[in-house]
Amino acid sequence: MNNKNCNRLEIDLIKLMEGCFLFSIAHAIMVSKYPMLSFEHSWDNFNYNIQDISGKRGTITFYNNYCVAAFRNEENYRMKDVINNCEYLEKYFYNCEVEIFKLAKNETLQYLLDDTNYGI
Repeated sequence: MNNKNCNRLEIDLIKLMEGCFLFSIAHAIMVSKYPMLSFEHSWDNFNYNIQDISGKRGTITFYNNYCVAAFRNEENYRMKDVINNCEYLEKYFYNCEVEIFKLAKNETLQYLLDDTNYGI
């Protein structure tokens, strides 16, 4: 498998998932004291979503033996060049396994893009 161009990290997926579960529990306890922060962390099926009030958000998708993570910062000056840019996303995921690209397109990126029907 040749993944030279794929942005890939070698991490322990079980530990990452356990960390997300643990943080979700801690967040749920914190929300009882600070309910206005309840939107910051959530799970939707196998997608762990995080966001804050300043426009930063991210999604980590755990599916089978794969994990795809993507993050977005509204305040980043490059955002206008990247958001909903099919060519950028195709270059970013160039040479990735088909399953990873499908997982990113159908799950992870759906939580981060403004227009989910642009057809990559």
